[in-house]
Amino acid sequence: MLSGDERDPKAIPTSSSHVIITPDTTISITNADRIMGNGTIYEITFVDNPVNIDHHLEIYLKVVA
Repeated sequence: MLSGDERDPKAIPTSSSHVIITPDTTISITNADRIMGNGTIYEITFVDNPVNIDHHLEIYLKVVA
């Protein structure tokens, strides 16, 4: 069971509507940030550096407006 501070990583992709994959692993992005594209605002649901090898970042998004 998860406490209020924890997230189940398996649930992240199912609650997300879009994914950005970027080779830039130096960007500073958190779940508190938002992304706007083509007039649509996206909430960041999860940021993943797969296997922590700094090859790319996977930024999971959900449409909010």
